[in-house]
Amino acid sequence: MEAIIIILIVFIIWILPIIIGVKMAKKKNISPHLMWIGIFPMWGLVVMTIICLLPGLKICSKCAERNKKYAKYCQRCNNEFEESSITIPPQKITKNKLFLEYA
Repeated sequence: MEAIIIILIVFIIWILPIIIGVKMAKKKNISPHLMWIGIFPMWGLVVMTIICLLPGLKICSKCAERNKKYAKYCQRCNNEFEESSITIPPQKITKNKLFLEYA
């Protein structure tokens, strides 16, 4: 019984953060190879937390360069991103701007 509890604790603290971190990195277009640091105990939790805090990246359709999430143009080939893929960060929107746009 004690062995099963120890295995569950190891899985939850060590293995599960690595699996979640890899999935989150792929979703945000960040390299999932950062999770190799998770081989060391408890570092999987640290790296998973860092990946959670990092903003996602956009991939250019022409040159496959990774760009910041809010970029309007590719930093390598100056390809303009579609308007639907450009999102405004929430902290840059104020009530005055919204009111002026709709007034």
